[in-house]
Parts: sequence; C-alpha cells; structure tokens
Amino acid sequence: MLVEPSAAPIATIGDLFGHLFKSREQTLRPTTIERDRYHLALWRRELGERSVLVTLNEAAITRARAQIATATSAGTANDGFNIVKTYLTWAFNQGLLSTQFFKSIRKLKVPPKERNERAWWTATEVEFALSCAREDAQTATAVLYVAIGCFLGLRPEEAIMLRWQDIELDAIDPLTKARCPVAHITPHDEWTPKDGEARAIPICDRLYDILCDFRRPSGYLLEATVVRTKRKPNAPWAYRYDPKKVWKRVNERIVAAGGKAITAYGMRHSFASNLLIANVPDFKVSKWLGHADARMLHRHYGHLRSYDRDINAGSAATRPSQSSTRTGA
Repeated sequence: MLVEPSAAPIATIGDLFGHLFKSREQTLRPTTIERDRYHLALWRRELGERSVLVTLNEAAITRARAQIATATSAGTANDGFNIVKTYLTWAFNQGLLSTQFFKSIRKLKVPPKERNERAWWTATEVEFALSCAREDAQTATAVLYVAIGCFLGLRPEEAIMLRWQDIELDAIDPLTKARCPVAHITPHDEWTPKDGEARAIPICDRLYDILCDFRRPSGYLLEATVVRTKRKPNAPWAYRYDPKKVWKRVNERIVAAGGKAITAYGMRHSFASNLLIANVPDFKVSKWLGHADARMLHRHYGHLRSYDRDINAGSAATRPSQSSTRTGA
C-alpha cells in the first residue's frame, strides 16, 4: 500500500485516520471509500478523535467495538474493526505502535437472527426473485411484494398497508414535463408508519413497469385472501393481512432454483445496499428509507414532489429514455 509521508506528526487516532484515509482515497473505488468513511466515523467517535495513539490498547478497542455493536449490530462492528486493523497495521509498520495487540482480538459472535436479517439480494438476484414470484398462484401479490420491498425499501408492515391511491404513477414534473412517479408512505385507517411520519419515495423505471402491469384505481397493493377483522378498542394492533405464506412459497421456489433465501425485511436491506453500492449519496437513501438515526445523517422528510433519477441505480435494468409515458389499466 503506497502512502504519502505525513507532513505533520501522527500522534492521535484522528491523525492516523485522517492521513491514511486521504492517501488511500486516491486508489480505492468510490464505494470502498464511502464504506471506510462510514466505519471510521463510528470508530473516531468511540475511540476519541484526540486519543493518543501509543496509549491505545486491547481494552480500548474492545470497549469501542462493543459500543458500536450496541448502536448498530455485531456484524457492522466486525466490518469496521477489519478496516481499523488495516490502519493499525500500517501504524505498526511505521513504528507508531510498538505491538500488534489488535491481531489477537477475535470477532464478535453474530447472532443467527442478525445473520439472517443482514442477508440481501443484489440487483440481479432481485430480478431472479421477481421471475420466481411470477410463478406463484397469487401472482399479483407475490410480484408486488417483492417489487415494493426491493425497489421502495419498505418495511413489511408498510408494504402491507400501501394502497394504490398512495401511488402517483402519472405525476409530471411541472418544469421539465418529465414523468416523476412517486409512492407516498402515509398514515391512514388508524395505522401510521413506524416513525409516525409520512414520506415519499420516487419510483424507479423498473418498478414503474411492474406497477403498470398490475395497476388498479384503488385498494391495497397486496390483495388478501383472508382479511382480518377490525380490532376491538384498546386491543393490540393486527395488520389487515399477513403475506408470510406467499413469501414462504417465493423463497422456496428461489432456493429450489439455486437462489438465496432472505427475510422479508431483507428486501429493505437489498434496496439500501444496491443504491449505496451504486454510490448513491447516503442522505438520499436515508431519506427514502425514512431513517432518523445519526448514521444516516438526516431525519424524516415530508412528501417530496421532485423526481430523483438516482432511484434507478438500484435496479438491474434501466431504460435509456426517461421521458416516455405509459398508461395503465
């Protein structure tokens, strides 16, 4: 690893991270740079920007990693530690650390539930999942569940409660006159999203085509074979429909064809991962997911009417023309 010599002495964690990150930035892929930036920010916060490098020890590392695991996940803490070890190894080779104590620190154990939740589909795998969903007996529900999960990043309960009247497929940008379809995640019928606030997500070209295939004037996107009755006053909330049987069949068909099964929540992770890998800014992904945590940097936004073309980066196929229109049933 070719690193330019530092003009200033490297004495603190902040000095080390800042100097080496700047040098590595010249040779790494943009997605790797953003990944490193994300993890280093977590470790800067927990280790302390001004912590003296020569006083760093195993206890400080394990304590910082535990804090990160609590705030995020064990997997995220392990991923970040692997990056930090690269920086500490360089520091040792430069004589800035006297030992490589960090090499004996074992990875945190990732709970099975967390491992399953972290599984996700690449853009190509999403297309494969959609083809499997089209073979299901409840084709519309199966395809739409996969599509809005992977291309809108909805939580499972948001997908269950999404209605056709919440989707603007025919919206037009008043300035450019280009199509700008958008999905509104909005409270209705005593239900509210997890964060309690409405948000809007631009609809990518791939999802637009799928929605037009199944378009209806009103009603829920996921058609229920059995609709649950309305809850009694003060009773726990019960969603109108649970698509777990459809989801199970789709996953079974995917696995039988040699694909990878994920959880329903993994579709949301697929949405975010595919966009971030495509180098879509994290503040945009955060906005579309409805996140308010510090790592995503931004709190909830209200209804957005502008259409952002970056939403198309998360799908496997994007048409060259962005201005064409299409009418549904």
